[in-house]
Amino acid sequence: MAEQQNRWSLVCINPALVMGPSLTDASQSGSIEVLQQFGNGTTLFGVPPMWNGIVDVRDVADAHVAAALNPKAQGRYIICGGTLSLLEMGQALTKKFGYRYPFPHFTVPKTAFSLVAPIFGHSRQFVKLNMGYPIYFNSQRSVNELGIQYHDIRESVCEHFQQLLDDGIVKKYI
Repeated sequence: MAEQQNRWSLVCINPALVMGPSLTDASQSGSIEVLQQFGNGTTLFGVPPMWNGIVDVRDVADAHVAAALNPKAQGRYIICGGTLSLLEMGQALTKKFGYRYPFPHFTVPKTAFSLVAPIFGHSRQFVKLNMGYPIYFNSQRSVNELGIQYHDIRESVCEHFQQLLDDGIVKKYI
């Protein structure tokens, strides 16, 4: 079917976990949930060994605009500024905000987390297949063809957390 039409070209923008400042406080995204847990103490005693590809929301917007305006853009583009573990996210937040918030400072061993995973909404099968394995994404095509210049993902995480504080989604500590 796709071969029979020539009126349209298709470009897919595939972003990683989106972080950074939002235009609204009405979002129900997974990134908000993760940072809420970082701010409310849920992860104080540790985080599982899990990595996420992360991209700044402004980079996602830039990728959409670049893909729409570039007639040579085609196919799928991975939009990912880099990869951080949950612990590395906590470390970035601690560096920026200090010890005023209960950010995670430890990684819980995979086997130990597997025992309590259902309490946190993860199946043991999910833990077995997905945790403890660093992941990496190659977004070079988005740099070369769309001209994306990625924001620092640690700063994006910190800016996102600051917005959650400003919006009252996470309680401010003095």
